Amino acid sequence: LHFTGTKALFTDVPYHPIGPYMAWYYIIQAVYNVDCLCHLLSISFILQIRWPVSSTARHIRKTGLTPVIHYDWQLPLRVKWSKTVRSDFKEMLFHDILTNALVLGSSYCRLTRVGSMVSFIHDVSAVTAKGSRMSNILKWEKATLASFTLMLFVWTATRMYILPFVIFWGSVQNEHEIMARGASPLLFICYHNLFNVGLAGLCLLQAYWFRAYVQSYIRMVKRRIRSVKSKGQ
Repeated sequence: LHFTGTKALFTDVPYHPIGPYMAWYYIIQAVYNVDCLCHLLSISFILQIRWPVSSTARHIRKTGLTPVIHYDWQLPLRVKWSKTVRSDFKEMLFHDILTNALVLGSSYCRLTRVGSMVSFIHDVSAVTAKGSRMSNILKWEKATLASFTLMLFVWTATRMYILPFVIFWGSVQNEHEIMARGASPLLFICYHNLFNVGLAGLCLLQAYWFRAYVQSYIRMVKRRIRSVKSKGQ
């Protein structure tokens, strides 16, 4: 990859060999992303099982004191929002569905080289993101600011530069490599119309969250400055 650039990610697709380490990495990624989607749904919705028929007693004054039983049909399963739903539920739902589709789709189409690179740069930046979140939960202000700064630096390098301008752009530029070894036209259609579109959507999501993180970082720095000034006075 160092000498041939991103072209090595697409050479011999879909006939390049897949080693056991790559297979296990994909299995772990698939399980993790499915678990994230299930967890998001579990904290966002409350499911209630009800009888399909409900009865209510109505008293009709004009006919005396005889109550009238009225039966209503209702769905046996009721879904409502939970109090623990995330404020960015729509974005996270779109991200989890898109990520699962990319992982499973790239595995089925044997686009494992480029797929593993996408997963790897997400894993690298996720470590710093979890560190800043842990520091924030523990109320360590200095550690939170330092870890948040590191997270933004890593996020900029991986998700704002490598993902869109190296991996995604390389995927667009080297799509002819898919047909170089006589791959099926269906694979090329899925790759060109689905995989690249999915990567583009993933890049837009990273830009959306990066903007939100930068705004939070600016507010954090301002609070820190006010705190230092108040202690100095």
